[in-house]
Amino acid sequence: MSHKKGSRFESPLEQQRKATLKQTLATNLSVLRRLDPCIAEILEMACHAVLYRFDMDTQGWEKEDMEGSLFVVKRTVEPLYRLFLLNRSGIENFALDLSKDLLLQVEGPYLMWKSLASDDILGLWIYKEEEHAVICKLVIDIVQDMPEDFPAPPPSDACGSPGSAILAMIGGGGGENS
Repeated sequence: MSHKKGSRFESPLEQQRKATLKQTLATNLSVLRRLDPCIAEILEMACHAVLYRFDMDTQGWEKEDMEGSLFVVKRTVEPLYRLFLLNRSGIENFALDLSKDLLLQVEGPYLMWKSLASDDILGLWIYKEEEHAVICKLVIDIVQDMPEDFPAPPPSDACGSPGSAILAMIGGGGGENS
């Protein structure tokens, strides 16, 4: 039996691809919830991203010892949205709370930001162009859609002690890891 293009039937290969993607997201969500039990869902992910810090003295970007899978997550408590970089290069992960005090800019394959509460300028290089485009749009939309009077919340430990490990890694500069 042949299937016409545009029919409701999916090929076995497409069904397998969707099942694999669903399983990968479930596994990643489980890993992320061990770090932060307040995570409700993964909104987007990139397979590989690298964190950079802008050096004011040299006026250049320096690669941090942070690279791995990047996630945009929604949480059940404030702050409601967070970027997570699961670090393959070390034992510390990176987390950035998305808030109205972030100045965001997209330049080429980079998503750059500066928190109004910090002098640090950080950037993420995202390997796959299509993942970069989707994540940059999502992060910018989240921050722009926050009400003007939306405060940059302090990190919350409302989900219990398992979340305190990741919260201890988040610096005071609007949720950036220092």
